[in-house]
Amino acid sequence: MSAAAASSAFPRSTLVHGNDETGVSALATGIALRGYGRFRWVDCARPAPVEDHPSHWIFARGAELPELEQVDGSALVTSSWAPTSFRELVAPSGPDEERRLASFLSLPPLYQRLGARELDRDDPVAILLANVDALPSAEGGLRLDDRVLHERLHLAGIAVFATAREEPSRGLAAAFDRVYAVEVPAGSTWSHGLVEAEKDAGASASWKSMPLRDAWRTLELDPTLLPPL
Repeated sequence: MSAAAASSAFPRSTLVHGNDETGVSALATGIALRGYGRFRWVDCARPAPVEDHPSHWIFARGAELPELEQVDGSALVTSSWAPTSFRELVAPSGPDEERRLASFLSLPPLYQRLGARELDRDDPVAILLANVDALPSAEGGLRLDDRVLHERLHLAGIAVFATAREEPSRGLAAAFDRVYAVEVPAGSTWSHGLVEAEKDAGASASWKSMPLRDAWRTLELDPTLLPPL
């Protein structure tokens, strides 16, 4: 799918998890680039960027530097914005624009920072959250296992791509529109792993699980993200 084609589609959320962080990062990056051409990113598990960390090299294909160096609980608190004050702040051009802006203003600061549109662009924004299993889960925050948060992100025109090193909880997997798992056998490089489409309405049953390189071709991802054979 081209970036132009994806920009007219309704944004969806995608989770990639598995036992090899580099392979998981490459797959999430490939899917995000295929649909949107670029993305903003942040590593939820460690301060970024780390010059010698493979996943950060890969994420630099979407944006050279992370949008935030580190994520803390204050970036995830529920917005205190009141819908009744909406029309005092902006004059939307129509109902669709009003819904988008209202959804955006209701998001926690982290998602507003990552998902803010550029002045000269009106297409959806892609964001990538690496290692979301490390996000703090304090009370009062909107977490990625909350489907309401995903619906607000969709309405705000934000496509979310996320990675996790641990098996996602049932709630986290259920909240995402698409979920892929990467399994790399011990002693193998990540490009020799397997990919399973655990949740993807667009994936045919014939490729429910397949070698990662075959999945790369099936998903039409950028081959330059793969190491040479």
